[in-house]
Amino acid sequence: ENPLYFLSLQERIFPSFYIIGYYIKLMFYPFTPIYYYGFNTINYTDIFSFYSLIGVLFVFIVPFLVYKLLKNNSNDTLPLMVGLIILYVNLFAVSNLWTPLPGIVAERFIFVSTLGFLLILFFSLKLISKKFFKNYSTNFIIAISCFLVFIFSISTFARNKQWKDELTLYKNDIYRVPNSAKANEMLANKYLKLAISENNKTFLSLSEQYFQKAILIYPDYSACLNNLGYINFFKTNYSKALDYYQKSVQLSNKPLVYFNIAKCYEKLNKID
Repeated sequence: ENPLYFLSLQERIFPSFYIIGYYIKLMFYPFTPIYYYGFNTINYTDIFSFYSLIGVLFVFIVPFLVYKLLKNNSNDTLPLMVGLIILYVNLFAVSNLWTPLPGIVAERFIFVSTLGFLLILFFSLKLISKKFFKNYSTNFIIAISCFLVFIFSISTFARNKQWKDELTLYKNDIYRVPNSAKANEMLANKYLKLAISENNKTFLSLSEQYFQKAILIYPDYSACLNNLGYINFFKTNYSKALDYYQKSVQLSNKPLVYFNIAKCYEKLNKID
């Protein structure tokens, strides 16, 4: 789910710049929300990308700005300084630099960051207001804020429909993260449960399709290989099921998979 678990601190430095840049983009433009990020969902290895550049600039420029604001010691710039500190600390904490997190990126991780972002936004609107209206205009800030709330609310309400249930969410978001082995596996598992509970062959076929996609992305996905074995066992293709189970057990060595292998031999009349 998070390949950075297997990298050293030095190896995580450049990916963390990319992740910080990606989070900053999400705060400005959060209009393609995804329920899950994981393996193969973001190209954190591209150190010359736009996100990496934004991340590097943020990491090195913000401390300099905070230092200047502290020297200035003005109450007028206090919201900006507090906003920058909150944003900086939280983004660093979720960048996977010091400790890899359960998920390479997650929108919920930057909930605290948005408080700092809003303080910076408020300060920026205040400066614009003073420039164009010569005096601080509360009405200007209220108008802009209402506009932003309206635009973002449209996206939020539209997203609510996609959270109707797990299947609706997984089906909707799989097109946004088609190369995520985990997302494909989650959708496949949902179809498999429905196929069994409703005895539905269409759901069984869809489940098999997404499990196949998951192992195409990540061939060593033992859970998916086991479930493909289960599907073929369900379809009475015992020899094919046995092949999948044997591949799975080589990777996982789990007792349940050995049990599944035994059931296949039983059905194939190989009792010994």
